Amino acid sequence: MRLKIIQLFLLVLIVVASFVFRPVEVAKGQDNDTILGEGVISLEGSLGLDAVGCTRTNTAPLNTQFEQRVVELVNIERVNAGLPPLKRNDQLDLAVRDHTRDLVEDDYFAHDTMDWVDGTLTSVCGPFTRMNLYYTGWSNAGENLAAGYSTPEAVVQGWMASTGHRDNILNPKFKEIGVGYYQGASKYTYYWGQDFGGKSDVYPVIINNEALQTTNPIVSTYIYGKGVWAEMRLRTDSGTWSEWVPFQENVTWQLPPINGTHALAVELRAAGAVTAGTSSSDVIMLTGIPVPEGSVQVFLPFLSR
Repeated sequence: MRLKIIQLFLLVLIVVASFVFRPVEVAKGQDNDTILGEGVISLEGSLGLDAVGCTRTNTAPLNTQFEQRVVELVNIERVNAGLPPLKRNDQLDLAVRDHTRDLVEDDYFAHDTMDWVDGTLTSVCGPFTRMNLYYTGWSNAGENLAAGYSTPEAVVQGWMASTGHRDNILNPKFKEIGVGYYQGASKYTYYWGQDFGGKSDVYPVIINNEALQTTNPIVSTYIYGKGVWAEMRLRTDSGTWSEWVPFQENVTWQLPPINGTHALAVELRAAGAVTAGTSSSDVIMLTGIPVPEGSVQVFLPFLSR
């Protein structure tokens, strides 16, 4: 029975695009009355987050590898569909991670943040009110939730098999993503969430589809801003800026062949402008570069005109 509960397919979708709500899609498991328990959930044990209301709690990650893997799998799906990758956003991480923790500790499953009030599970705010506590100024936003999946691969496969959730993952209006994972002694044990966002004035830079590290100093970079910006220039760490060149979305860039964390910064400007109109950056860890014993490494980026 416990195995059946863990394996239940529970996915709920709410999508907002340009502040227009779509109907809620609910994909249920074998038992059609177990999403919220129809009021049969009892308040037992620790109070958890049952009285936090709609506030920030800034939950620390339980499993950073799980959350990062979900980001990578989502970007694989997007690139395979001919879409740009999403940039991971730490505020969206917090927004959805706080919610997955609340789902576990108050033992419910819904997009709304719920509190126990006089023994009754009561909605205190919707998902986008909650998201605004962390991630403001968005033009488009969405959320996917799931429970009962024990691995990142399984949960992303489940989302991709559901039309509404796949639409969120492959929504071309989204530029950023946050992922939350939490687990505990609640009905479905494992709880997952994705918050998506897009801001009209934010143009992310994404190295290697948002991978954390690489062993190859030559990296693939995606830069948002097509149709908005005419020129760009790039630099690594605090090095020399490249020349201004025509804007392009996909750039192959060489990092210094030195182990460690490297930042790639990009400035964008409009046609005829003298100064940059916006800037963005991304970081990646470079590992596996052989270092001769006793050597000192110095690197200057290659420049051309």
